[in-house]
Amino acid sequence: MKFIVLGVGSVRGYLISKLALAGNTVEAIVSKRSNKRLIEVEGIEYFQKDKRYVIKVPCYVYEDLMEIDTDYFILATKTREALQILDDLKERHFNFNYIVTVQNGIESHFKASQMFGEDHLILSIREGLYAFDLHKIRNVSDGNVENVVTSLIATRESMQKFAELLNSSGIPATVSFGAMTVLYEKLVINSVINPLASILKVKNGYLIKMLHTATVLGLINEALEVLSYEGISLSPSQVLEDLKSVIKATSENKCSMLQDLEKKKKTEIDYINGYLLRLAKKHGIDIPLNQMIYELITRMEELYGAH
Repeated sequence: MKFIVLGVGSVRGYLISKLALAGNTVEAIVSKRSNKRLIEVEGIEYFQKDKRYVIKVPCYVYEDLMEIDTDYFILATKTREALQILDDLKERHFNFNYIVTVQNGIESHFKASQMFGEDHLILSIREGLYAFDLHKIRNVSDGNVENVVTSLIATRESMQKFAELLNSSGIPATVSFGAMTVLYEKLVINSVINPLASILKVKNGYLIKMLHTATVLGLINEALEVLSYEGISLSPSQVLEDLKSVIKATSENKCSMLQDLEKKKKTEIDYINGYLLRLAKKHGIDIPLNQMIYELITRMEELYGAH
C-alpha cells in the first residue's frame, strides 16, 4: 500500500514512521528545501518508550510537485495550510484513491468533504506526540488511547479498510460512523487543553487538577451552547469524561499549541476557540471565557514573536 504524507511536525513524523516501519511504501512532502535535505540525510527519528527508530523515505518539496500517484494522500498540516493546499489542489494532478485530513480544526474536513465526497476520510489523532526537533518525534501516550477514523460521506467499508491498515501498521485506530460528534467533541476538548496548557506552560497531565474548576466547566458549557445553535448536541458529562481520558492518556505530552509557541510559530487558536467565537457571533451570543482565552493566546503569539 502506498501513502504520501504532506505536512510538518509530530503527526507527519509519526504517521510516516509507523507506516514505513510496517513495510508500506511511504513518501513525504514538505514545504521547505532545508526540511527536505534534513529528512533525506538524517531521516525521521521516532521514539517510543525506550526504543529509537530512524526512517528514511523519499521526500519532495511541495512547490516543485505537480503530480503524484498514491493510494492514500494524507494531509497532515495545520488547518490554515490545509485550507490553502485544498484550494491549490485544483491546479495540480494529484491522483489518489483517498485523501485523509488530520487537522485539529473543523473547516479543512468540511472543505475536503465537499471537494472529494466519498474519497475523503478523516483521521482524528488522539495519541500524545511531541516533536522536540523538526525530524525527531516522541510518542508519549500511555498506550490506552485509540485514534479515530471517520468520514462525513465515505462508505463504512472505506473507513473500516483504512482503520485496518492503520492497526496493522501499529497505529491504534477505531472507526466511528458519527463524524459530526467526533469532530465537534474533539474541537471542544482542544478548546480546553490547548489554550490552558499553553497559558500555564505545562504538560497536559497538569490539567487533571482543573477538571472541575469554573474555568474548564465554563469553557465546555460555552462551547456546547454555541454548538447547540448549530444543531450539534453533545453530552456535557460525556465531554468531561472524554476530556479526562485524553488528559490522562497524553499526560506527558506538550500540546501542539504550546509546541507552536515555543517554536515561535502561529498557533491554531483561530481555528479552535476562534472558530467557536465566529459561531457565537453568527448566533448573537456571548462566550466570554473563550473570548478571554483567545485574546490571551493571541497576545502570547505576539510576545513569543510567532509568525
